[in-house]
Amino acid sequence: MKTLGRALKAGVKGFADAFAPARYQAGGVQIRCTHCKGEMFREHEALLNTTGATLVNLDWLNKSGTALLCENCGLIQWYAKKPDRK
Repeated sequence: MKTLGRALKAGVKGFADAFAPARYQAGGVQIRCTHCKGEMFREHEALLNTTGATLVNLDWLNKSGTALLCENCGLIQWYAKKPDRK
């Protein structure tokens, strides 16, 4: 029973860590906020909608991108390729 409790705690911690603010790199360069120079971001995935796909109700066919939200000032930076979490 102790093993199950430890496993559950580790799983919850891993899940929480995945959504915690973190530092990121793109193209081997540390990402910094262009507004406040912050280095901590929260990551979100979002669809990159196109007019044509929306017109025929096929938004799900669009590609997705990664949005990094600055933890300090809230500025959103978009990336077509997913940045590396450091």
